[in-house]
Amino acid sequence: MRKFKSAIFSVLLSVVLGTACSANLSDAEHVARAEALLREGKMSAASIELKSALQKAPDNAQARLLLGQVMAETGDLFAAEKEFSEALSLGADPNEVVPPLSRVLQALQNHKELDLLSRAGLSSTASAELLASKGLAELAKGNLGPADGLIKEAAALDRGSLYVQLAQAQLAMSLDTHAKARTLIAAALKTHPDSAQAFNLLAQIEWREGNLEQAVSDFGEAIAKQPNNKVVFQLNRALVNLQLGRYEDVEKDAPDLNMISKNSPGASYVLGVLEHHKGNYKDALTALEIARWDQDTFPLSVFFSASSHLALGNLQQADLYSSEFVKISPDNVAGRKLLAVIRQQQANYSEVIELLTPVVNVYGDDIIALDLLALALLHNGEKSQAIDLYEKLVQLQPESPIAQFNLGNALLAAGNTDLALAAIKKATALDPAFEQAQELLIFAHLQTRQNEEAIGVAENFRNANPGLAASHNLLGRVLLATGKTKKARESFEKSCQIDPGNPLACGKLAELATSRKDLEKAQDYYQMVLEHNQNHLGTLVDIASLNVLQDDAKNMLIHLQQAVDSHPEAEAPRLVLARYYLLKGRPEKVGPLLEPLDKTGKKTPDALRVYASAQIMQEQFEAARYTLEELIKQEPERADSYVSLAKVHAQLKDAERTKEALIKALELNPQHFAARLALARMYLREGDKAGVEVHLVVLRETSAKQTDVIE
Repeated sequence: MRKFKSAIFSVLLSVVLGTACSANLSDAEHVARAEALLREGKMSAASIELKSALQKAPDNAQARLLLGQVMAETGDLFAAEKEFSEALSLGADPNEVVPPLSRVLQALQNHKELDLLSRAGLSSTASAELLASKGLAELAKGNLGPADGLIKEAAALDRGSLYVQLAQAQLAMSLDTHAKARTLIAAALKTHPDSAQAFNLLAQIEWREGNLEQAVSDFGEAIAKQPNNKVVFQLNRALVNLQLGRYEDVEKDAPDLNMISKNSPGASYVLGVLEHHKGNYKDALTALEIARWDQDTFPLSVFFSASSHLALGNLQQADLYSSEFVKISPDNVAGRKLLAVIRQQQANYSEVIELLTPVVNVYGDDIIALDLLALALLHNGEKSQAIDLYEKLVQLQPESPIAQFNLGNALLAAGNTDLALAAIKKATALDPAFEQAQELLIFAHLQTRQNEEAIGVAENFRNANPGLAASHNLLGRVLLATGKTKKARESFEKSCQIDPGNPLACGKLAELATSRKDLEKAQDYYQMVLEHNQNHLGTLVDIASLNVLQDDAKNMLIHLQQAVDSHPEAEAPRLVLARYYLLKGRPEKVGPLLEPLDKTGKKTPDALRVYASAQIMQEQFEAARYTLEELIKQEPERADSYVSLAKVHAQLKDAERTKEALIKALELNPQHFAARLALARMYLREGDKAGVEVHLVVLRETSAKQTDVIE
């Protein structure tokens, strides 16, 4: 213990003595010590000495100059600008101060202050560097003519200056004369073999020309030769490694990039893409938000923001960023495919077709684009074109069971059952465990009334996978579809033995129990699911429906609220609960209940119907009119929607539109009692006896016992 205390005392004593010694030094002595440390490359220690000197003598111009050099060397350009400017105002030699100050101002793009720097009294060497900085500033502004003139003037004054030579190289790069730039850089490296900036420019040329491996190597040389201010070179190397897909190498530069990421869109872009690659989508979004400050330079920051939001299930945000990216980069294939995936989820198939048709026309073997486009065409009713694309996908992937499955599905939708069966059988042969293919094969057999064949397929799948609950579920569903209820129940019970609480099996057993009026047994099955899958959405909605049959409003509300709380984004439980509130005459609760749904969820036909009913009950007729018109756009063939719209027009005192809506409803469904009766009453009020009689004739034939008709 004594030794330990003695050691601590020794350390403290040395610190105190060191501090005391330092306190006795003059500002000039601190500067001298700093100069010695700088010759050894010890930037941090030199900085401490220079700051100590300035504490004692704030007007020490040499200390300001040297501290500015340290700040510039370590990358703190704003601090460097401050120290150089102070040194100049304190009377430091302009030949020593103006060149580095001009370089810093140019790097900071502080062109206004750079323009104010004068050549008066400068040596030819210092003047050359100032002119080169001003030339590079013009180059940054896109003024190639003035830049060329200034840099040529600089070269005439001092051709041997490294800074001037590299400025010439940068000008040549801007003019796409890479050979000339290489020659200039090679000349610079002959006299200055340790120039980090020379290797940086060489790396950028390689990068532009697509020589990515060499670019990474040259950036590495720049980093090695400038260890105190290497992060800009690391950023460039990381960007090249991203292009190469070398995420492990990007990871090596990440710690240093993280240190500047809060103020660097480039570093944040690299870190955001890296986190996206690792599946850390929330962290990716945090970094990409900063990257988007400079999305003109890093447009892919918008793409990866969209992709991250999509992965997190934020469809509305994904839509926003993906749409923006396609506007920014309309020819980017990945961007079009990403937006197509989003539009597919929104069931906007026409836009998927619009997005991907140009892609497939140019890149005919892009499997993802072909697959997305084929599915959109199929949903859009363009079955023949969809089949053509699926056949192409099969040619591109002859050993893919998914390709065969998709072709079979399209053929089945088009009514080509024999060809569909052949494709689906190929899919099951390529992957016997492919459950969806087995299901589609069974469905194809059932569609053609080949019930025994369907049962045979299901039994073969069950026999091949006896320990798989899904195989027993599949057989049970087929048996149920073919009227073999007892055997179906046995299959579902077997599934529950293998996988207690299996939602599909228990759900089917509950349905069978309900059909037998055994509601208590049905509830037991649903509870079995919830014991093993506490917040299973479908089961919570189903048991709530069972509670209605049991006249148990309390538990129905409990189960629906549990579904809403555990699945806030889910539409089904909110709609069931909303309908309950409508039934109980509480329409004011519908809006707040449906508000958490995303834009797509609020626009589904079921949601629009509920919204419209609530608006009508609250006498919000203008809002109801808009809602029903939106509903009719999506489902133009439903007569009920037109009848509801007619009621709204009637409340708005618009007789003409009321009549138009009722006539449309009857065109869609001539047997619609409410529409015909309402129209007959309109004609009666108008005194149109012939019109009344036409509708009464039909009403007497179809609904003679209805009280309204008798009256």
